[in-house]
Amino acid sequence: MSAIREHVKKRKISGDTRSETGRRCRDTFTSLKKRVANWAYLIGTISKIESKMRDWFPTFQI
Repeated sequence: MSAIREHVKKRKISGDTRSETGRRCRDTFTSLKKRVANWAYLIGTISKIESKMRDWFPTFQI
């Protein structure tokens, strides 16, 4: 889900933020949530690749 779609969905459910600080906080946490999800995906992918490399090249030292 895109950050914009998530923002619109939350705004429709609970209304918009009451202050500029609230908006900045919401935007920061939305960005952080997206980055953490991307990082988790990347780590999972790297570990799968590492496992495959060990299967393909059992004598290779990492």
